[in-house]
Amino acid sequence: RTERLRTGPLRHTRYVATDQPRPDANGRVTHPERYEVVREAATVLAHELSHRFVVSVEPNTSGKLTVGTTVAITPADRSCGGISFTLTDFPGVRVEMGAWFSAHFPRCGCDACDEIPEDVIRELCDVVEDLVAGRLVEWTDGARLGVVHSRGSGWSLLESHHPLRGHAGERHEWAPWPPR
Repeated sequence: RTERLRTGPLRHTRYVATDQPRPDANGRVTHPERYEVVREAATVLAHELSHRFVVSVEPNTSGKLTVGTTVAITPADRSCGGISFTLTDFPGVRVEMGAWFSAHFPRCGCDACDEIPEDVIRELCDVVEDLVAGRLVEWTDGARLGVVHSRGSGWSLLESHHPLRGHAGERHEWAPWPPR
C-alpha cells in the first residue's frame, strides 16, 4: 500500500510505503533541483569553516563555489584532518575528509530513497562537525577500511589492488581544529 503526499516548495511527490518503494521509483529522479539547497549549504559551511578555524583554503574562492570545483580546507595543525567539498552535477556535494572518508550528499537522490534535503544537510553538518571537533576516527585492519563518527560507524572491504590492502593497524583519531 502506498500513499501519495505532496510536499515541499517544489511540490514533488513523496511516496510513503508500508512495505517497499514503488518498483518504478528505483533509479528515477523527479525534481533533482530540490537538492540544490544541499549545494548551497555546503558552500556556506565551507565559508564558515574558513572563518571559524585556523586553516588554509585552496583555491581561494571568496565564498563562491561552482559545479565541479573542489575547495580544500586544511587546518594549520597537521594532527587535524582536512576536508574538501566538490559540488556535483547531480546537484549535491562530494565530501572527502581525514585520510580516507568520502561521502556524497545526498547518497542517492532517486525517488525510491526520497532523501529529504533538510535531513541530508543535517547529516552533512553533523559529520563535518565531528571532524572539526576531533570526533572522527578512521582505521584499517588490512582487509577493511572503517570510520567512526557520531552518526555511527561503518566499514568497507578493500579491493585486492587497494594500496591499503595488507596495511593492518593504521588508525587516525583526528584532533580538534584550532579556533581563530
